[in-house]
Amino acid sequence: MFLKRYVSIAILVAAVAIGAFVIVDSRQDKALDDNQQRLDEFVETGGIENEIQNQSDEFEEYEESSETGTSTGMIAPDFILPTLDEENDEVSLSDLRGSYVIVNFWATWCAPCRDEMPDFIDFFEKYRDDDVEMIGVNLTDTEKNMSDVEQFVTDFQIPFYVALDEKGIVEDTFELHAYPTTLIIDPNGRIAVKRLGEIDYEMLENYFLDVRESFESK
Repeated sequence: MFLKRYVSIAILVAAVAIGAFVIVDSRQDKALDDNQQRLDEFVETGGIENEIQNQSDEFEEYEESSETGTSTGMIAPDFILPTLDEENDEVSLSDLRGSYVIVNFWATWCAPCRDEMPDFIDFFEKYRDDDVEMIGVNLTDTEKNMSDVEQFVTDFQIPFYVALDEKGIVEDTFELHAYPTTLIIDPNGRIAVKRLGEIDYEMLENYFLDVRESFESK
């Protein structure tokens, strides 16, 4: 079940002003040379620089769209994933409609993911009673084994949903190339923030408060 999509040898770890992140090129049933070529093209065409330039530490108003997609303002694609929650064996994004939903894509091998997790936990503990839901989507198909994921969750005592993207379908749907990546989705299901890289508590809280203020003023 695990490592069905092998991570290529081309993994870039970048520590930049906006925060650390890991860029990974991995596609099922793709030859290693093809993976390398795709990543080379990503870098040569300014992939890293473009990702950085598209990031902002401040919330930016988004234009609402009725279309489903992965850009800010669009309706986030729905997904249903199994979880590690004993009471809820699966979680659906659409079932959380009406709440502010924070989706964080992470993996145990991603150092920035590990570094930011305590801040996500602290944020959730503070705002969980304020119509806030959180889903930590583990990139399960890139993990060495399930025990690593379970140990990670145990070590951090993660209180929110931990969803398992076992086949990489959600990863592909949201066109992810760097981890961690965080989404803030408004109560209407629109992507209000799409943030690549490690973020701290203050940044996460500021994003959320700005999104809430913007949504409630409409």
